[in-house]
Amino acid sequence: AKMIMGKLYSLTGILEVTADDCMDALASAISDYEDAVVEKVASRKDMDYIVTRNIKDYQAGGTKIILPDNFYHQIVKYRFCETLSMLHPLPYCSRFVKAYYH
Repeated sequence: AKMIMGKLYSLTGILEVTADDCMDALASAISDYEDAVVEKVASRKDMDYIVTRNIKDYQAGGTKIILPDNFYHQIVKYRFCETLSMLHPLPYCSRFVKAYYH
């Protein structure tokens, strides 16, 4: 489990939670406090997505949410495009998304 988590963290990084995040979460439209804290951190860090299976709890937040399988496909698409772009530029390949994995 530690090795898997280490690989995951190397792909996504770990974000810090501030006191302001905790205070702002109290006023969030997201009813679950811990989820509200996650959304506040993701928003403050300008994340493109929160990666979670818990889609319904984040719907009231301002950060887009994505299922882990869909995020995986985004990574595969990015890596494929990045590899091909070394051979020939591909304008249709989007930039890699920043994501907060929860």
